[in-house]
Amino acid sequence: MERWYGIKIQLHDVPENKRYWMTIKTESLREMLEIVNRVTPITYTINGEEVSITGRK
Repeated sequence: MERWYGIKIQLHDVPENKRYWMTIKTESLREMLEIVNRVTPITYTINGEEVSITGRK
């Protein structure tokens, strides 16, 4: 996602054993983060070219 969207992603409290493979075609960054949020509860903030993702329990 970093290369596709040209951003830097910081992960906090996200289980390392969670990995996803997706095909991105026309989805926006926000749409992709919402898709991930449906599978694994996360909160995220977008600040310019930086995204912070934090796992939720």
